[in-house]
Amino acid sequence: MRLSQATWLELTPNLFYEVMTAHGAGMVGISGLAASGVIWYFLRRYVDLSVGILWTNLAFFLLGVVLILGGIFLGNYAGGWTFLFPLPGTSAGVWGPAGAASYLFGLLSIGVGFLLLYLDFARAIMARYGSLAKALGWPQLFRNSDDEAPPPTVVAATMVLIVNIAGILSGAVVLALILVNLFAPQFAVDALLTKNLTYFFGHVFINATIYQALVAVYEILPVPPRRHGFLGGAPGKRARFGSPALGGAFAGVGG
Repeated sequence: MRLSQATWLELTPNLFYEVMTAHGAGMVGISGLAASGVIWYFLRRYVDLSVGILWTNLAFFLLGVVLILGGIFLGNYAGGWTFLFPLPGTSAGVWGPAGAASYLFGLLSIGVGFLLLYLDFARAIMARYGSLAKALGWPQLFRNSDDEAPPPTVVAATMVLIVNIAGILSGAVVLALILVNLFAPQFAVDALLTKNLTYFFGHVFINATIYQALVAVYEILPVPPRRHGFLGGAPGKRARFGSPALGGAFAGVGG
């Protein structure tokens, strides 16, 4: 796309926006999948997560990828990854309902997979800690409880599952509304409502992606004092860095 904007590579306007749509959906999806894998890996140290649900999420994700790429490069959908209403059904003849529907169903498939994953987070965390409030450390924060506080990874995962379940459900609602309108244009859809739902979903999901990836920092970098055996630290002693290279990398970023 940059080469095309610099006139070094010739792309038709339609193809340019198809690539832009694939790029946006692809970057968000890949980032979300990678970050959810990071938090799943570390969260499983503390709670009993389902491996089957993890594979199910991947299956829904891959199905969504096929539908999205088919909708874009076979159905010519080029409305941007944010699918803002009424673009999916108002293309001036550039793409048809089939291409738009394939793209939207692809997003819906990916959303179902992630929703199952975060529901499994909620199940496992509540089974271990009794409630989401306890997993967030609220008794220690608001009631001065002497009980052992939940690990940072559990706190982060609890926050992520709360906001992402809300965001994904919002995205599912707006996708369903647009899909119905796509094949039944007489079905009225409020443009402002769909816009708000779309951006609530998108911004929540991508921000939560960042928080999920940062869990690796809590788990790899030292947080003294740590229990015996974790990162080589004994009780009351400072744990060592996960690796000198990682420490140097973060120091370089900070500098």
